[in-house]
Order: sequence, then C-alpha cells, then structure tokens
Amino acid sequence: MANQVENDEEWPARVAEREALMEASEDPDGSAIALHGQAAPGEDKEGRLQTRRLTDIALELQTSPGETSCGLGCVQGRLLQKFANKKAFVSMYGILGSVTGSTNAYFNGTITTLEKRFKIPSTNTGMIMAGGDISQLFLGLLLNYYGGKGHRPRWIAFGVYTTVGFCLMNALCHLLYGPGQDALYLTEEFGSHLDPNTTVRLLDAQNRKGLCQRDGVVSEGCGTEGGSLAPQVILFLAQVISGIGGSLYYTLGISYMDDNIQKSKSPALVGLSFFMRMLGPAFGYTLASICLSMFIAPSLTPTITKRDPRWLGAWWVGWLMIAILQAAF
Repeated sequence: MANQVENDEEWPARVAEREALMEASEDPDGSAIALHGQAAPGEDKEGRLQTRRLTDIALELQTSPGETSCGLGCVQGRLLQKFANKKAFVSMYGILGSVTGSTNAYFNGTITTLEKRFKIPSTNTGMIMAGGDISQLFLGLLLNYYGGKGHRPRWIAFGVYTTVGFCLMNALCHLLYGPGQDALYLTEEFGSHLDPNTTVRLLDAQNRKGLCQRDGVVSEGCGTEGGSLAPQVILFLAQVISGIGGSLYYTLGISYMDDNIQKSKSPALVGLSFFMRMLGPAFGYTLASICLSMFIAPSLTPTITKRDPRWLGAWWVGWLMIAILQAAF
C-alpha cells in the first residue's frame, strides 16, 4: 500500500486519458475516441496529433514501473509486482480494516481487567477512551487535508503504523509494570514464600477495603490507595495515536479507491471492504475472551480459578498479536 504512486497535479487527467484509451482499444475504428472529444479518422491533422498524444501517454501509464510498483525501498522484486493491481489493494485494505476495527472491540473487552490491574477509576477510564475522539476532532481534519494533497497510499500506511504504535503502547504498560503484586501473591511461585504474618496482613487489608466499599464511608481504618497515574497517561496517549491512525486510514482509503476504480465497479469493491471491516469487532471480542482466559503471567501457576473475582487475565497478549498482524500487512 505504501508504494502506490500518484501525481497530484496530473493524476485525474491521466486517469481520464487511460479510460479513453481502454475504450479506444475496444473500438478499433476510433469512434470511442471521438466520443471523448478526440479526432476520429478522417478529421484534421491536429486531431490526429492529439489522438497520438493520448495513446503515448496511456502507454506510458501502462509501462511505467513507478506508477504501480509494490514494495518498500529497494525491495521491489517481480514477485511483488503481481500484487500491483486494484483487487490486491482492495483485499489488503479490507484485511487491514478488519484488524484495525478489532482494536476498539479488544479494548472494550479488556477494560475491566485494566481497571483492576492498575486501579483506574471509572471516571478516568471514560477520559482515556475519549482520547481517540479528541485527536480526530483537532488533528483528523488537518492531517486528512494534507494527506489528500500528498501521496495518499503512504499516508494510509502511516495511519496503519500509528495504529501499530497504539497497540504497542497498550502492551507497554504490562512490560513496564508487570502483572502486579496482587496477581503475584495468587501464584504458587510467589504466594508460597509469604510468611504467616504477611498473609494475615494482606487478608486484613483486603477485608478492610471490602468494608469501605460496602459502607461507602472512608474512615481512618479504610484504605485510600489509588492506582498510579503513569499507566493512565500511557493509555490516554495511545488512544490519541489511535484516533490519528484510524482517521487517515478510513478517510483516505475510501477516496483513493473511488478515484482509481472504474465507477461501475467502485460500489461493489467499496462494499466488499466495508464487509471485511465489519468482521473486526467479532475478531476483537473473540481475541479478548481467549486472552483473558489465560493468567496475566502465563509463565506462573495461579492458585485461583477463572471464576474467582481476583482473576486477572493476560490482557496484554492480544495487543501484541494485533500489532504483529497490522505490521505484517
């Protein structure tokens, strides 16, 4: 996607000329060219010269490797050029749309685990989830304006890789802070090393916290411990990045397909891309269910079952999987 080439100033005219040549090739007597305002056989010399110029430009479009080359940098072999066509672009765009659409579903499916792990209040969770809307409101219009005037496939690729960064930033919270002490105490590897006094103290603190939540009153004996602010900031910034990537991908992708696909085929191909994108939420929720069924630290042995309210699932694994899928495509 990142290497589909377009010329901003000449591209619309060149596309129109290419369509005229395609119709002319199907109509050897030249009547199709005449329909486009070009000279038919028997007309003046100027008309024939204009027709020849049309043919030369169209042949250049068909044979110029830079117009439809696929690859990245020096990696542009003949094998990759087999995918330099409209069907491959639409298929790739639809697959990426499905993976990109799964991010919101996966985040919604794992948000309760994030709240328990990092002790995030529900009010802060709402602010975090609003980060994507804020970035689309203030930056989406500006970026889409410049992206529409520039190399649109590269801007689309930039949007995809910002979504990859969004996934990695979410997983970064686990890589920086780990599973947490509460989860480690519920494993055979770490829980067995606790002395009786420590166990009693932890149970007493947990009981006090439950009483405070039940009574709704905070007293001297009640714990007021809150989560760290740093993970919440990371999650908020990740949402901001996600809004930028999603805006570029969806807006520029549709306009690029509409400009480069025949009008008769455009509705079907755009509809196909939308259909593939709708599969994203189902994939995201399914992945969230699978990942949360694993313990937050897969290498450790938990002493509780999945039905226990204290269970913390491996919410971070799915973000790595989604990031790998997006980077691969």
